[in-house]
Amino acid sequence: MLTIARQLDRQRCAQRALAFALEAGCGTLAADQFALSSSELAGNVLRHAGSGLSAVRRFMDFLSVENDPAGGARVVIRKRSV
Repeated sequence: MLTIARQLDRQRCAQRALAFALEAGCGTLAADQFALSSSELAGNVLRHAGSGLSAVRRFMDFLSVENDPAGGARVVIRKRSV
């Protein structure tokens, strides 16, 4: 889990997503799409608190956003290997 509070967090999110996807055996294209989608999600959190998820929907096979009444949100995205 990562806290998204500033632009640097967006970059960290993309880097961790790319590393995770490659370690999970995804191809380069799928890993890049996963990293881009993660960066887009983090950017949207910074700008809009989760709205405007067009790039994420375009590249990922599954997207779930759950609000936590205590504060924050949980975002889950999945991509089947390509």
